[in-house]
Order: sequence, then structure tokens, then C-alpha cells
Amino acid sequence: TQSTWDPDNNPNCPIFKLGDILASAGITTFFEREVIFGAVITVGMRYNCDLDKDTRVCAPTLTFTRTDDPNDILSPGYNFRYGYYTTDPDGIVFRDLYKMFGLRFVFTVSGMAGRFSFVPMFIAFGSGLGFLGVATVIADLVVTKLLEKRNHYTKHKYEYVDDDDSPEETRLNSNSDDDTPLLP
Repeated sequence: TQSTWDPDNNPNCPIFKLGDILASAGITTFFEREVIFGAVITVGMRYNCDLDKDTRVCAPTLTFTRTDDPNDILSPGYNFRYGYYTTDPDGIVFRDLYKMFGLRFVFTVSGMAGRFSFVPMFIAFGSGLGFLGVATVIADLVVTKLLEKRNHYTKHKYEYVDDDDSPEETRLNSNSDDDTPLLP
């Protein structure tokens, strides 16, 4: 015998029985109700793959959900209408309106896959370092130009040097006891 899909024993088999799909969607009255009114079944296929490992283990997780309202008074299940137009030999046009019932399967496929690579990692790391440098400049601009106490922050951020003509006498303007000249 040929194997078929089973959610517990054979979840990766691509051969499905209609009864198994309907049972997984919660439909147990198919031959009493759904065969007459129809139904909409959403088949969800969710992938979550690590491509660093063997791709054969990257199989989807399947879910079956009934998405129509079986208790809807106006139009339970799934149905649609279409017209079929014919013309008789005298040129009179007739229209036959058909209301069709059936099963509609809506497939949704989603997921993600990833593989580690050093190139994107180094690009992201370099970008992060660049943003860190830009963040420092922006923080300095905000603190020294926009805040109310900007004079206080500016005074403590920068050390001012005396502006003398001779480089030998140039010293730091600080409170330290070190009187060593900056230049010989």
C-alpha cells in the first residue's frame, strides 16, 4: 500500500486523503452537511529552516483550518453563482443561473530560512561602529548647543589653552600642579 500523510506518524508525506484534511480542520459531518453546502479550508504551510544544517530536515508544518462560517444563515459553507447565456435560433437570449457548492482550499505559505555568513556579520558590525561614531557626534551637538546648561557642559568638555606668542610658554589652563610646558 502507498503511504499517506499522517500528522503524527508521517507528517512529510505529500499524499493526502480528503477525509484526513477535513478531520484535521474539525469537519466531522462532511457527508451530512458540507457535501451539500461546501466549506472553505485554509491549508497553512509554515517553514522554519536553518540552512546551515541539512535541507532535508527543512519540512513545513501543516495546519488545516476551516475559515468559513458553517452557521451563517444567508450563505453557509462555500458557494458562488455564475450565469450561462445561450441564444435560441430566433435570437432570444436566455440565461441559466447556476449556484455551485464545493470545497475551496486556500493555501498560505510562510516561514523563514537563514544561514550564517561572515560577510553580513562584518558588514553589520562595521555599520554598528559607524553609527556609534555618529551617535557620539550627535550627542555632543545636543549637549553643547541645545540644552539649557550648555555653557556648563561646554566648559567641562573642552580645556582651553592660553594664546601666547611664544610656544615655550604655552601651558594648559588647568588646576593641576604640573607646570611642564607642552612644547620644548
